[in-house]
Amino acid sequence: MAEITCPLRHAAHRTPGAAAILAHNREISYRDFDAYIAGTVEKLRKAGIEEGGLLAIALPPGTAYPILLAALFRLGAVACPLDPAFPKEYLLEALERMDCHNIVVPYGSSEIT
Repeated sequence: MAEITCPLRHAAHRTPGAAAILAHNREISYRDFDAYIAGTVEKLRKAGIEEGGLLAIALPPGTAYPILLAALFRLGAVACPLDPAFPKEYLLEALERMDCHNIVVPYGSSEIT
């Protein structure tokens, strides 16, 4: 399989100080965005997420979401977005239907299972 080069990494080298994300009065440069992505890839690997693996995401909108999506892209894993506003039972059923055993929820929230 041909390797896909992450366009964000190229932007981090070409224009490291330019804004990659503008959200909630916060600006993240391409340099920092690339570093956050790389760190997230390492955390995902340590958690057992591999190329082709599934990761459910039940996060509200925010800067963590695009970082996580880009990290999954770079890793070659599959994002399974879920709406965190749905009831716990629905989320558990969706995880079962997808045969997905890993989920990211907001920091400090109670566990899904």
